[in-house]
Amino acid sequence: MSQQTDPTLSPFFNPAGIAVIGASTTPAKLGFGVARNLVQSGYTGAIYFVNPRGEFVATGSEDGDELVIADLDLAMIDEVRSTWQFFRDRRPEAYDE
Repeated sequence: MSQQTDPTLSPFFNPAGIAVIGASTTPAKLGFGVARNLVQSGYTGAIYFVNPRGEFVATGSEDGDELVIADLDLAMIDEVRSTWQFFRDRRPEAYDE
């Protein structure tokens, strides 16, 4: 017996685009791994890199593969981390590496 997926869930399993919040160029960072895994897995949809406020950091063309490089506003990222409770109260030293 084959199992069918509810068609209303299709956008979750076959998204047209994925936003990566906190993408990084540092290989040890989670955001780097997420972006790398999307590309290496053969994902063919759009990948958007956004800052912590949900604003697009950079966009590429829609008709070809390319490497997109952008400058990040580190002051804004620091401000978000100091004001958003999630970032302010986290304790990375409590987790194993």
